[in-house]
Amino acid sequence: MKPSQARYRRAFRSLTALLSPAGPRPPEGTDGWDWPAIVQVAADFRLASAVHWRLDEHGLLPRVPEAVRDWAEGAAELGRLRVEAQRAEAMALARLMEAGGIRAVLLKGTAAVFDQLYPDPGARYSGDIDVLVPADRLDQARALLQAEGFAPIQGPYAMTAWAKHLPRLAHPARRFGVELHQNLVETAFQPALPSPAILARARAMPVGDGLEVWLPAPEDRLVHCLAHLMDDRRQSPSPLPRQMLELRLLAERSPPNWPAVAARFRSAGIHAELLDTLATAEALVGLAWPRCFQRPRLVWRWRLWQQVHLPGLARAGRLLHLAAPLIHPRRAAGLAWRAARSGDLRAFIAPRLRDLRDRTGPRA
Repeated sequence: MKPSQARYRRAFRSLTALLSPAGPRPPEGTDGWDWPAIVQVAADFRLASAVHWRLDEHGLLPRVPEAVRDWAEGAAELGRLRVEAQRAEAMALARLMEAGGIRAVLLKGTAAVFDQLYPDPGARYSGDIDVLVPADRLDQARALLQAEGFAPIQGPYAMTAWAKHLPRLAHPARRFGVELHQNLVETAFQPALPSPAILARARAMPVGDGLEVWLPAPEDRLVHCLAHLMDDRRQSPSPLPRQMLELRLLAERSPPNWPAVAARFRSAGIHAELLDTLATAEALVGLAWPRCFQRPRLVWRWRLWQQVHLPGLARAGRLLHLAAPLIHPRRAAGLAWRAARSGDLRAFIAPRLRDLRDRTGPRA
């Protein structure tokens, strides 16, 4: 039975304390924690396999109930088995793309598997293998996979220059589907992550048997994580600690040039949203970022309180923010002027309307 909203919120706060570098506050530690509710929250946010790692890191495994310890150890072991399968399938995909002369850059959870971002390899749940390929080689990459027995498991849809990836491809004998990307992110974030530049900066990593896999440059990884997190937050009524945890790990491993990161998002017109996201990640999982970029504390605390306690209000606020260019007279006039100068009104307006619809509609 799902816990009440009050129990769920308390369990969420306990889980985020476990994810933060400092951990639960002494001396009580995890004493008195509502473990049935925490297990439910961890499962909902796909953090079950990370709980064992965090408990072990904070030296709390001996103090939790035996049933919880067994559950955490089982989830961690299942996560490691899943990662082994993901690694093997990603290497097979890399060999296939290399044989076709295609530079395929592994993204998100698959990249974390190869560069060992997580101290416990099974801590990062991943549902499929995301790979970025040059836009002009997308059809060739799809043909190579289909020749190997992959087939789309989603309805086909029209691909445009702004579209992010093809419908997911799956193989009957393989555990992970494959998403072939021509863009890393949705339309609104693409100025911060231009695909040609990401491909040019990608780094090769030897993985044995003469094979190399390609991973994004460290700062591109962090910016992609941020953009993906902001995109998910536009759709989700609650904070997303799994993505925030990955953001913190990326920032700890390779401290980014924060002014350059901010400039990339400013070019996409989403600087304020970036600051809110960073502040929320600081509050929930202990992300360290420069004080000079921080917004007034009252602003982001109000936004965080909305997400945790009044998700409906937070969702309405995001909808209003996204719709502002279409309803604010001054912004609407500017949009119309740029559309007129573009020479093709439909080509200019359609992707923005589609982005508004996709980012505010219910999550699939």
